Parts: sequence; C-alpha cells; structure tokens
Amino acid sequence: MPCTCASSLVVCALRAAPGTHDRRVVREWRGERRFRAVLAGRPVRHRFRGALGRWRRRPT
Repeated sequence: MPCTCASSLVVCALRAAPGTHDRRVVREWRGERRFRAVLAGRPVRHRFRGALGRWRRRPT
C-alpha cells in the first residue's frame, strides 16, 4: 500500500523491506532447535550426517 502523505513517507522509509529479517528468524529457529537438543540430551551438530551414516552401515 503506497504512502499518501509526507509524514507517512518518513514512516515508510523507516520500515524494513520484506525479507530483510529472514536471516535473523532462521538464526533464532536454529538457536531454539540447538537449545532444545541440549535440554533433551541429543547432539547439537551433525545429527543428519550421523543418522545417514548409521543408516548406511545398518545390516542388510
């Protein structure tokens, strides 16, 4: 929605553009996931790689 008056132009200029906070949100999600993993006693890093390695080494 475009701004129509001069005073709202300043407000529009101060607002962040869509997508500028995406990185921050992803970092927050990652931090929350790591925090929950620590509380649950799970390894924080390399979980997918470890699971993939276990899956590949499973007996057939």
